[in-house]
Amino acid sequence: MSPRKRAVAFVPAAVSYTLRRSSFISIHQHAQRPPRPSVFNRYQKTRAVLQQPARAPSKTTQKQPLPPRIAPPTKDEEVWYEDDCDETYQLPPPEIARLVDASGDPYVSLQPSSKEWIVMLQRPNMPPIAEVAAEELRLAGYRINANTYAPSRADYFIGMEMQRIDDSERRRLSITGLPPAPNDSPHTEIGYVRWAPDGKRFAFCVYDPLFGLELWVVDVNTRHAVPVLPGMRLNAVCSEPYTWTPDSKNIIAKFVIEDRLPPRKSRVPRGPMIQENLSSSPAPSRTYQDLLKSKHDVALFKHYTTCQLGLVDVEACEVVPLGEPGAFKHASPSPDGDYLLVDSMVPPYHYMMPAGRFPRKVEVWDAKTGEVACVVAEIPSQEKIPIAFDGVGEGPRSISWRADARAMLYWAEAQDGGDPNRKADIRDCVFTLPAPFTGRPRRLASLPWRYGGIIWGSDSVALLSERRYKTRSVRSYLMAPGSASATQISGEDFCSSEQYEQNGSPGSPKKDGSIQQSSSSNNAIGNGASGNGLPGNEDGETVMPSQGMQGMSGKVAQNGTIGNGSVQNGTGGNGHGEIFLDDHDLSAPCCARACDLTQWEAPKRLIVDIKNWEDVYNDPGSVCTTKNEWGKSVLRLIHPSGHFESGDDEAIGKPFLMMQGAGASSEGNKPFLSLFDTVSGKQTKVWQSTPPKFESIATVLKEDEKTGAPLEVLIRQETQTENPNFFLKNISGAVKEVFTKLAEENDEAAHEIDTTNASKQMRAVTKFAHPAPDLIDVKREIVQYKRADGVRLNGSLYLPPGYDQERDGPLPVFMWAYPREYKSAEFAGQTRGSPFRFVRLARTPLYWLTRGYAILDGPEMPIIGEGDAEANDTYMEQLVSSAEAAVDFLVRKGIGERGKIAIGGHSYGAFMTVNLLAHAPELFCCGIARSGAYNRTLTPFGFQSEERTLWQAREVYEKMSPYMYANCVEKPLLLVHGEADNNPGTFPMQSERLYQALKGHGKVCRYVALPHEGHGYRARESVMHVLAEMTTWLDRYCKGGEDGGDVKGRVGVL
Repeated sequence: MSPRKRAVAFVPAAVSYTLRRSSFISIHQHAQRPPRPSVFNRYQKTRAVLQQPARAPSKTTQKQPLPPRIAPPTKDEEVWYEDDCDETYQLPPPEIARLVDASGDPYVSLQPSSKEWIVMLQRPNMPPIAEVAAEELRLAGYRINANTYAPSRADYFIGMEMQRIDDSERRRLSITGLPPAPNDSPHTEIGYVRWAPDGKRFAFCVYDPLFGLELWVVDVNTRHAVPVLPGMRLNAVCSEPYTWTPDSKNIIAKFVIEDRLPPRKSRVPRGPMIQENLSSSPAPSRTYQDLLKSKHDVALFKHYTTCQLGLVDVEACEVVPLGEPGAFKHASPSPDGDYLLVDSMVPPYHYMMPAGRFPRKVEVWDAKTGEVACVVAEIPSQEKIPIAFDGVGEGPRSISWRADARAMLYWAEAQDGGDPNRKADIRDCVFTLPAPFTGRPRRLASLPWRYGGIIWGSDSVALLSERRYKTRSVRSYLMAPGSASATQISGEDFCSSEQYEQNGSPGSPKKDGSIQQSSSSNNAIGNGASGNGLPGNEDGETVMPSQGMQGMSGKVAQNGTIGNGSVQNGTGGNGHGEIFLDDHDLSAPCCARACDLTQWEAPKRLIVDIKNWEDVYNDPGSVCTTKNEWGKSVLRLIHPSGHFESGDDEAIGKPFLMMQGAGASSEGNKPFLSLFDTVSGKQTKVWQSTPPKFESIATVLKEDEKTGAPLEVLIRQETQTENPNFFLKNISGAVKEVFTKLAEENDEAAHEIDTTNASKQMRAVTKFAHPAPDLIDVKREIVQYKRADGVRLNGSLYLPPGYDQERDGPLPVFMWAYPREYKSAEFAGQTRGSPFRFVRLARTPLYWLTRGYAILDGPEMPIIGEGDAEANDTYMEQLVSSAEAAVDFLVRKGIGERGKIAIGGHSYGAFMTVNLLAHAPELFCCGIARSGAYNRTLTPFGFQSEERTLWQAREVYEKMSPYMYANCVEKPLLLVHGEADNNPGTFPMQSERLYQALKGHGKVCRYVALPHEGHGYRARESVMHVLAEMTTWLDRYCKGGEDGGDVKGRVGVL
């Protein structure tokens, strides 16, 4: 019998009791609660207002959930716990346990606008298993705490303090008025901390595991916290529970509807559950977890996602309901605050897809009354999105507010059916529609490649990008979105993607630097531009380009959700690059209205053309943004000539962009800040990190009023042995030097920069101590070597404290790796990362430095498919060759010796580990594979970066599946998997079946199934136990029995 099907509990009173944190009550118990009185009674149409005394402290007596119907057992009662195990949780050696329990640095949040304060939020240690084991609903990709209407696996802060940036003594100031910890919780849990745009307040939610989320606000001047609406719960199931309005006076919040009970399910079925497909249209889908399985699941999904929007006055502590309840994903205020862009899910809800692909309705509401001003789009279910990585769905996608306009919508729509394999001159179009949203949309740009995002600046300047995954390419354009001149769009100005490559870029700069009129435009600069339909890996990460002009925070534009596009003849062509401008050709289905043909596409010119975003050495960096008067992120424009505020039309068309980049090089990353000339394309560095320190710029604190140039910045600095801390740094002297040089090159007078404080030394803003003194003397270097075909490889080599190679000789080595796909052998071998960064325990294998192991972390395992070649066609050969090169390097340098090198990995790294033990068992003494997928026939519609299906590449799927070669695994293998793995493709069954296959062939193996854990492991008990298992395995099979203990006879499920 499976462990999950064992008897839950038996007590003398014949009542079952499941182990959980005592402050949690079960879903069934929650269903028995009487309805909580609420202002948002969905059956009342009156606009009731809840008036609370201003700045009154929260009263815990207002939250009175019923006690559990089933009392915990007494000490005399016998309890059988759910998923009863043969063994209890174990602890790793003390030196590893100390590292796990070490306190982390606080999260630092900077005040916007004046930038005088920072808020330090204390991170919690790992939660106990009782908290992770609390009951949860798993519905359409969401994991929900049914008691709180919030995500069940969210982590909250446990403390909050403030500090002035200019305080040289770094005094942390307490915040008064915070509520006491509820019930038996050791801390008050705090989440969703968000500053008001003007920086005078910040809001947060207090989390009570018996109640939910309650909205609070802190006044910066008084440092006093008050509940805004005591006793009213926020709904955070679909997304963040609230957002500030641009005026900083109100909050748009999502409230729990309290007058409803969750639907109950009878234990007696009325019939079978049936699914059918009567359509001949293909609907491929990747392998998702936690999907809806029954009508009861659908009813539960409706119940927990449905909420009520409300306009909250934070001064008066009043709330006004807005509109009717719905399953709202987002409610975003327009920059002027007059409208709300409301995105909600609508039925039917399907069984075979996650919530992100459910039908949606996108509307514009009046922000004061909740009345519908416009239905922007009714987007059908996205079950037929092509599995190719540039594939998108039907209908408008990436719908958002233009950040630099009072109230203007923009979105993208596919013109190729969303299928990148379909031949098309135009793949995407971008549209805009201004308030009051009754007119015809304007086609802003037509794109030969897939839309990649927009960063707005003004009517004169915006950054538009397009991308092409097949070639890993990105093109970025400077665009004048406010220009609507009737420029003839002809073959002279427009090129298809094929013509572009032959004839050069459309919209190239004229000799005077002005913007060439053109019709094919796109957005964010460089590699790494955010967009839609990009591939995901098995760690749930989006496989994004690593480079590119994107927002300083890593976000490109205010879009990028996986969306939809529709098959439309947005532009007709005659084969010579000319575009027909008749009513039919420009009638994309934006808002179900034809385009306004009196407004032409915005003029633009190409400023960056990234041929392959894998080339990190030539990464131009990410565009820095700033906040405008509405608190929206816009381009940070620099005018060295001093025309920043002059309104000079010529200067406006020739801005410099401020860029921040990783500064990748063969010696490692050296972050930089630079000015990018949008006319010449020349990039001039203003500042760059200098080894042995590793520095990066967190934000700009002060800027020159005339030029917009940064004068003072907040730096994050670290070394191998010094914990990252924040410093104030004046860079006005460096800026002046750059401006002087630019003026000389352009034969014009340099603008004067105030360098009064240029000579001041950096001043520390924070002083976070080293969290793990045991690792303070660890040696780290980036090592480089070649594999047999000449591809350059590298990895981070860590040596334990006190190690002397001449004295100590070779060490046992633990390699921890993750293979990645590349289109270029040259770029695959480029160095990524830095040897000068602080050694922290975010990486799993570093724990064993305390046990005398050498660690080779992240050795490159590139799988390369150049040109039209498919990388995975030679996956096994390349993987083994890369592993051989790493082992040969370690042995040649005397760091390790054959027979004492272990291999391990998580997710796709686990998949790699088992493949290496099966196909190159002579290289490694043992392996550790955590949360992997080992049978690729169970992920038939693609995995990782593989776009072909099982039926298109059957031999590749089978050859890459280590499950098929379980009989070839000759070295001991430890398998670990979370029983509640929610990552696409990595079902726990993958590890279960592999263990059965290995055991059936008499292989030495061990399978550890972690109750209630997902793809990553959260509970302290789980993490400690995994580290204990890994330590025992490594000591036994790699170190050679030292302190390893005897595992014989213990092979099996814990």
